[in-house]
Amino acid sequence: GGEGSAPRELTVMGGDLYFFADDGSRQGLWRTDGTVGGTTFLRALDTRPSVAGKPRMVAAGNRLFLIARDRQPPPVPAESFATWRRSRSGTARDWYYSP
Repeated sequence: GGEGSAPRELTVMGGDLYFFADDGSRQGLWRTDGTVGGTTFLRALDTRPSVAGKPRMVAAGNRLFLIARDRQPPPVPAESFATWRRSRSGTARDWYYSP
């Protein structure tokens, strides 16, 4: 993101860095390989602190576990738990759970 994008929850998985940030037009999950061209927006997430606390992210093997409020359809009104997996073809969301 640009100046002031405030990247946080920096997490390495599969040689890439995943993080939450807001570039002024998109807020959510990002991935970078360390280059400008290799930095991509993955998912719109509300990463502001909420009643449940601040969003979290942790990697385990080739899976990335997230706790954040999903902003993409279908809208999820409560905190949701998601897992993303990294494979040769890229990064894809496996599932999410909303209590």
